[in-house]
Amino acid sequence: MNKSKFDLANLYQEVTNASATLRFLICNDCGWSEATFYRKMRTNSYSEAEVDSIKKNTESLLDKIKLDVNNNGRAREADTRLEEFKNTAETYDELDKINDTKIDENSVSKEITELGEA
Repeated sequence: MNKSKFDLANLYQEVTNASATLRFLICNDCGWSEATFYRKMRTNSYSEAEVDSIKKNTESLLDKIKLDVNNNGRAREADTRLEEFKNTAETYDELDKINDTKIDENSVSKEITELGEA
């Protein structure tokens, strides 16, 4: 049997965590609490700036997932969208709490180093 180099487990975990990550990014960008996020979603009432933030963060997250798919399911190398995504999130620890997964600090350090070299 030929082993595939496609990392379905990583991709599945990323897609599973996408809704929580999107909520975090939007709340962080708009200055909302989690309760405000759900209230805004229920009432469907947003300012133009909030709509822009929602679109920007959704596109960024979807681009990240698409690029991971094109990289055989593995997290992709540094690129401008990843940099934008990382700059939006305050810390990896906060995303860790939201996604309830442990982020490998060695791979994060490597990615940050690679971003600096790019």
